[in-house]
Amino acid sequence: MKTATLKDGTTVLIKRLVPGNVGKLCKMLRSLSDTTRMFYHDFVILDYASFLISYFKFEVRLLLNSFQYKRNGKYFLGILALSNLNEVAGFVYLRVKSYGFFKTAVYGIVVRDDYQGKGLGDILTSRILEHAKRLRLNVISLNVIATNESAIRLYKKHGFETEGVHKQVDLWRDQVFDAYYMALHLNKTS
Repeated sequence: MKTATLKDGTTVLIKRLVPGNVGKLCKMLRSLSDTTRMFYHDFVILDYASFLISYFKFEVRLLLNSFQYKRNGKYFLGILALSNLNEVAGFVYLRVKSYGFFKTAVYGIVVRDDYQGKGLGDILTSRILEHAKRLRLNVISLNVIATNESAIRLYKKHGFETEGVHKQVDLWRDQVFDAYYMALHLNKTS
C-alpha cells in the first residue's frame, strides 16, 4: 500500500484489489455518471442484479488467479485508489494472458466522476505499468472510444500508440461510436 497526492492536494491510498474490497468497487461503479459509463462500460452496474453479477465476476477472478495462471496463463490484476473515507476513487486493471515466452494484457481504467481531472488516472496507470514491467509483459492493449480525448491523451503520455480504428464498433444509449485500438509494447520479441 502506498499513498499518492493528487493535483488538488487530496491524498489517496493505492492498493491491490482483494476480495474484501470488491463490494466497494462495485458500489463505485454503480455511482458513475452516464457520461463516465459511456466511456467505461466493461462492468456496468445499473441495478442490484448487475451489482451481484459484477461482484461475483470480480470475486471469481481474484480467487482463481493463482490456479488459472499455473494452469492456462491467465491472471487478473486490479489496483484501487481509496479516498480518505475508504471509498473507491479509481480502479485500473490488467487481464494478463501468458503464451509461454510471450505475455499480453488488456488494460482498463475508470476514475470516479468527482476525482476526474486531478491526476488520478495518471497515478493509477503508472502503478499498473510498474506491475506490468515486473510481470515482463510484452504488449498491453486497450480499446478507447474515439471521442474520449482525455483518455487518449493519458494513454499516449504513457507510451500507448494507436494501431487501428474500429468503425462503428461501440454502442451506448442508441448511439454508435468508433473506437481506437491502442497498444504499448514493453518487451519486444525478435
